[in-house]
Amino acid sequence: MSNPKDLKCNLITRHPRAMMLAGVNTALLYVLNFVSGQALSAIFAIPGLSGIVTGFTVPFFLALTFLITRGYGTFTVMWTLYSVAAIPTLLMGPPGPYKVLIGVSAGLVFDAIVYLSRGSNRGLYIGFVLYTTVMMAMFLALLHWLKLPGFDITVKAVVAITAVFVIEGFISIYFAIKTAPRMKKLARDFSVTGD
Repeated sequence: MSNPKDLKCNLITRHPRAMMLAGVNTALLYVLNFVSGQALSAIFAIPGLSGIVTGFTVPFFLALTFLITRGYGTFTVMWTLYSVAAIPTLLMGPPGPYKVLIGVSAGLVFDAIVYLSRGSNRGLYIGFVLYTTVMMAMFLALLHWLKLPGFDITVKAVVAITAVFVIEGFISIYFAIKTAPRMKKLARDFSVTGD
């Protein structure tokens, strides 16, 4: 794996194979989350229960794809594609196009932190915390703006979900970091750095 200090600004959008991997991984992530979310909702009938699964799958797929491609913009590309696909579903909250705004914003924050940290592992953890914070804050802001009933209860639930999501995310990113060297050998053609 390349030294993060040697990384240049390699945008994923300039590398078709890296973009293809990001697209395929986003599709796999979406299908996995959609199927598991539907199954959990059908079995337990508790809204938001899919967050237990997505708390592990989302950070793992996002971090692993970045670590394989080393392409800046990975988080924005993947999370924008995911949020567009999630519009008609219960993934990322109630159905609606607002998810795209949340997805793009959170992805940009994650990418900015990883870029500023020059692709370091620490940057992945910090980026994930800020990504999660932006997502949840924007979600609550939109709910408040829409003046939906039960906002106070929703705030408490979102704070609890955010804490669980961050803990799950740290575990997932750790496993992505451990898995990445093996995957990078298999996916060398998908890296923007040529490693």
